Amino acid sequence: MLAAERRFNIMKLVQKQKVVTTSELAALFDISEMTIRRDVTKLSQDGLLEKTHGGAMTNEIVTLGPSFSEKEIIHL
Repeated sequence: MLAAERRFNIMKLVQKQKVVTTSELAALFDISEMTIRRDVTKLSQDGLLEKTHGGAMTNEIVTLGPSFSEKEIIHL
């Protein structure tokens, strides 16, 4: 499998699962974790995903509720 094809498949998996680990990707593609780390680094540098310790996640902004300043206004 070519690197570009593998990276495309990594992106599809990250978009589907939101978070993936390096070891999970290495096992799935039957390649070394170092190769996966290089792929994740490249995708992160391109702004396509967020590199995390031990894996990758989507770079979508996740909101868990109102911010502190919004809560201040709500609870005056």
